[in-house]
Amino acid sequence: MQFRFKKIYIEITNTCNLSCPFCSRSNRPINELSIENVKEILHKIKGYTEYIYLHIKGEPLTHSNIEEIIQIAHSMGFSINVTTNGTLLSTFNNVQSWPVRQWNISLHAYEYCTTYNIELLMETVKKIHDAGDVLIAFRLWTQSDDQNKTSFDDETIQKIAKAFEINVEDCFGSSHLKIKKRLYLNRDIEFEWPSLQGKIISKHGSCHGLKTHIGILSDGTVVPCCLDGEGVINLGNIFNNTLEEIITDTRANTYLTELASYRLSEDLCKRCEYRSRFYSGHL
Repeated sequence: MQFRFKKIYIEITNTCNLSCPFCSRSNRPINELSIENVKEILHKIKGYTEYIYLHIKGEPLTHSNIEEIIQIAHSMGFSINVTTNGTLLSTFNNVQSWPVRQWNISLHAYEYCTTYNIELLMETVKKIHDAGDVLIAFRLWTQSDDQNKTSFDDETIQKIAKAFEINVEDCFGSSHLKIKKRLYLNRDIEFEWPSLQGKIISKHGSCHGLKTHIGILSDGTVVPCCLDGEGVINLGNIFNNTLEEIITDTRANTYLTELASYRLSEDLCKRCEYRSRFYSGHL
């Protein structure tokens, strides 16, 4: 089957149990998708992608029906990927049996939270890893000239190595590293959410938004990119229209037409430096 998108991000909740400084505060009302909302979204995106990612803003594991949502999506044939800070993983007794394709775990959250134990996280992740074919990608997006961040990285990597009984040296050498079968470590610079309050970086360029992926916020707003956590580029609402109507409407067409000519039609895109990770020659 030929899918339109490689992946679709679904924000099942915009609440989080942490308040990390690298994650911008949301101005949107607190919201959690109901099971019926989730089912409606999944039915409307069926055929447009194989992979769904439960994340934009918020922590998906705070959702009161997270396991049911994963089971529903799995029963509908979706491959499920979850991006999480990992702090709540150990609170679920059977998380290792959930039909998740990949867990993306943002370890940089542990730099700012002292309530949660990273050793307990490692025990839980090892249990998940050993139980089946699930992929696990640790994220350490803290790289900078800050010596404190470097120390945090080194200590965290040592804990990964100890938990999975691998050599610490095997966790270095590449920013995107396979350190064991189905276990990856991705390191990058600290992440910044684009904002209309930011300075214009360029009016020219391109990105993957609306070409390889789209996002659906917890109020149903469809955005072209997972970085639009405030719904600035509102293409429509999935609860009011079909996905086809939304992605073929005027704003979406203009967005794609301009990108094809390396022009940025949206003010948010002009202020997004994350594009440099993919299109450094067209900033």
